[in-house]
Amino acid sequence: MLETRTEVEQYLLLQKKSEQELRVVCGEMDLKTEGTKEQLIDQLASLETKQQRSILVPQAIPLRTRDENMQPLDAAIETMRHWRKMIFTAKNNVKQFKLLSREGKPYTTDLPYIKCSTETLKKIIEKGWILPLDYNRDLIGLLKTEPDRFIANIIQKPDSKGKSWLMLHLTPLAA
Repeated sequence: MLETRTEVEQYLLLQKKSEQELRVVCGEMDLKTEGTKEQLIDQLASLETKQQRSILVPQAIPLRTRDENMQPLDAAIETMRHWRKMIFTAKNNVKQFKLLSREGKPYTTDLPYIKCSTETLKKIIEKGWILPLDYNRDLIGLLKTEPDRFIANIIQKPDSKGKSWLMLHLTPLAA
């Protein structure tokens, strides 16, 4: 039985998610991923977790050049050097991208980019060249199973200290 406003809001938000999204969320939380959409929702709604939000929103995931043990990923370093050069030399390669702040709030900004094919996206995921932030984690499972549901770009995003970072920007395709 739903008692609080937060529980009702969470339940309604879970209702809006696709069955595949719910399976990914359950998998990321080490819960059972079998059952109907209603069973998955009941399982998630019974947990006292932070409020859920859709993972199918445009967002960027940082790319990394070091593994979990802080050892250099030589192939990633070389590939990203190549991507930076491509971004720098390309013409008319700046457009508006929708992003999420660290707090998960959406915003839009103009950034230089190069397109990323589905094959390249699969390799980035497979080789572990991404460093997902907390709000990206549920998305990774969906990327592994359905990478063709997204338009992917490699973007160059500046930070407040004058550095720039390469990130994988993902925009979900319209259903």
